[in-house]
Amino acid sequence: MSDRPITLLLVDDDPIFRLGLSIALGAFPEFQLLGQLETPTAAIAQISSEAPQILILEPNLNCQDPNGWEFCRQIRQQYPSVKILLLSNYQDLIRLSTARKTGVSGYCPKGKTIEDIVEILRQVTAGQSYWEGLPPGFLQQSDSFRQRNWLARQCQLGLAEIDNNLRQIEQQLEIAQLSLITWLFWTGRRRELRTVRWFVKQLVPIEVIILPDLADPSSSQPPEAPIQKITSSDLAVTALASSSVMAITLNNTLSKVAIGIVNKSPVPLEIDVLATEKKRELLYVVLQQVRKILDKLRFLDLPETEISQQVSMSLPEIWQDSVLEFFGKYYPAEFPNKNQLLNDLIISEEALIKTEILDKIPYIEDLFTYFIDNKTLAIDQVDYRPESPEAQQRAEALLDNLVIQTANAVMALILNNFSENEVIKRILFDQNMLSTREMAKFRNELSWHYRKQKYWQEPLEIFENQYRLLVLQNNQIQQSFVYAPRQEELGQLRGVRWLVTFAWETRDAIAPRLQTIASAVGNALVYILTQIIGRGIGLIGRGIIQGIGNTLQDVRFGKNR
Repeated sequence: MSDRPITLLLVDDDPIFRLGLSIALGAFPEFQLLGQLETPTAAIAQISSEAPQILILEPNLNCQDPNGWEFCRQIRQQYPSVKILLLSNYQDLIRLSTARKTGVSGYCPKGKTIEDIVEILRQVTAGQSYWEGLPPGFLQQSDSFRQRNWLARQCQLGLAEIDNNLRQIEQQLEIAQLSLITWLFWTGRRRELRTVRWFVKQLVPIEVIILPDLADPSSSQPPEAPIQKITSSDLAVTALASSSVMAITLNNTLSKVAIGIVNKSPVPLEIDVLATEKKRELLYVVLQQVRKILDKLRFLDLPETEISQQVSMSLPEIWQDSVLEFFGKYYPAEFPNKNQLLNDLIISEEALIKTEILDKIPYIEDLFTYFIDNKTLAIDQVDYRPESPEAQQRAEALLDNLVIQTANAVMALILNNFSENEVIKRILFDQNMLSTREMAKFRNELSWHYRKQKYWQEPLEIFENQYRLLVLQNNQIQQSFVYAPRQEELGQLRGVRWLVTFAWETRDAIAPRLQTIASAVGNALVYILTQIIGRGIGLIGRGIIQGIGNTLQDVRFGKNR
């Protein structure tokens, strides 16, 4: 056996995933990573200069050159010695079978541990194949035996059309001397198509494929192996792999974002300033960054003692990447060195955003541990199994709150620095927020909300042992409260915040007694007013009326005489 390392090339449009896998593979000296690339174009240039033994490919690329399946076919034709391992969370049995026919060596989902991936790489290097989720005998079956899901086929056609339009838009943007209006139009169109493409890929239904029973009574040739019958639920379980709980929760939140995000909570939110489609796009971006961080932490396979530290660092990373991914598209192009300016802006705002918003998002460590290690989730100090409805419902609420609050943090940076920039306002903000007066009113309302939250609402929530969550219900953002022991935080309150809890405690102690005293005093006053003063006034009034009546009677009798 040769002592030379096995050369690898990684092609994936997810930078967090590339970084995590590269670090993980670096721990195995038998592998040498030649590069980690984002686009097929860059990969072709790399392979032409130095071909790897194994190409690790995400075929469902979402970059400027998105057609990873065509790239896969091209590599097999031009460089047949390069073995290809498909590493993706998306499973399309028809495409996988086509890829296998063209000579691709294997497929496995991204949810695999690094040990499993290393073992698969060794298997592929040895000339074997690995196909997870592809049922036995699938390639031998005729197309007449397959029930193709009509909606899935339409989604694939739609994705192909979107890819074609994206290529045409890229050609337009390469034209020099474009006017600002034309550039804004085409970049906006490209952004919309990328968002739609990403959304369709998340919701594309899984095909139902039924393989026939080969045990034909009329045939004297027995089948080599029993043929598995595949249902849509079986395919869903296979596609989710070991991260089923995480994938289900992410998909549920994604579906709720797609339905609508109208703020019906009693508190103003920074994302309220956005137009509806921009608000949805921002939440998509944040959700994608959360997923990337979770994938990275899964691949790092950290010991439980280090997860807490990594989670505390993850929230600022999610926020930073969300700002770059979302606002980087809209940052005014006429600003020189805009990338450097945006990075400087993130650094200058990070401390404030972290203190005011990110550090106050609750139960992040519990949520990430639940997703990464499929651990139990504590609800009201009771541990629930990962697959239990209670745990999944709580995880979904915590994820909703994380996504909404991180989106608020992204918008806080934009509002603090670009609330009066007309270009940004026209592109991002709702029509009702374009006037300077409305924007000033909105920002004043936000400022008042944060003061009230800091000095009144938050101390009260600590005193009542609860956290407030912003959750997605139907097509609305609603407010919800969950129990949490917060005695340690209560003991750390100082100044006005401590006085608020003292005032509430004093009120709780005195209020019942005051109510009793007030009730007694009220009853006494009622008795005095009605029984004593009222009767006295009644007697006096009656005496006056009787006196007047007697006087009138005496006058009348006097006249009669």
